[in-house]
Amino acid sequence: VISNWIQVNKNCGLNDIKLVTHEKNGGTCKNLNDGIRASSGKWIKILAADDMLVADAIENFVLFSNQQNCHFSICNCNILCDSLELKEKLEQTYRYFFNTVKYPFKKKQKKILFEYTYPGPCYFFSREMYDSIKGFDERYDLAEEWPFVFHAIKCGYDIKALDKKLVDYRFQSFSLSHSILISSRLLNGNILFYNQERKPALIKKRMFLRVLHQNYMYYLLKKYNGKRICVLLKYLSPFSLAERVAYYLGSKKKGFEN
Repeated sequence: VISNWIQVNKNCGLNDIKLVTHEKNGGTCKNLNDGIRASSGKWIKILAADDMLVADAIENFVLFSNQQNCHFSICNCNILCDSLELKEKLEQTYRYFFNTVKYPFKKKQKKILFEYTYPGPCYFFSREMYDSIKGFDERYDLAEEWPFVFHAIKCGYDIKALDKKLVDYRFQSFSLSHSILISSRLLNGNILFYNQERKPALIKKRMFLRVLHQNYMYYLLKKYNGKRICVLLKYLSPFSLAERVAYYLGSKKKGFEN
């Protein structure tokens, strides 16, 4: 289908389109790397098959990146969903996500160790940065986003927030990407990433409570993934309670200091 479409539209200024195919699915990270390495532009915008860009998205991204002198930016987005209730929840979550992009760089450096809040559909980055961090880490199969941002921040690349809705992000609860099989592979990739990179970084920074909490959470997800008891046990976790107390005391102390 795609080959035919390219052939039909080759005289419409689309001569530079390249189709990269595989006989075997090597995972999201490999697919992204193969596609990007087949390209030659200065800027890179990845896009899933069911998402869309607004008409002037690339123009806005490039202009913003040049004005901010940045290699990595994340835009706002329109969420398209088959459930109004789910759409409202996703919009609330994304507002929180997008606000974290506005954090100072040092706060991003700390936060990326224990929480991922940078949605992939809205990435825009330079080839220079991509080459510098060696692309998407293929050790983690389907878990392409968190390691990519982690490596970018670790190498000193800040992420800038472009407060325009340039991407239509489609979320379908019944899609393949949210199936139990895919979710399990994604979880395995995130656990491997945690053990290989995040856990050593947390220990190095003496964030031992975070390590205990993450160990416990990944145990729950691995054992009870998709079951309601997982949510219940998460909130009953002594580590989660200790984190909340520590956060409260830290906030109170900051209030006194200010």
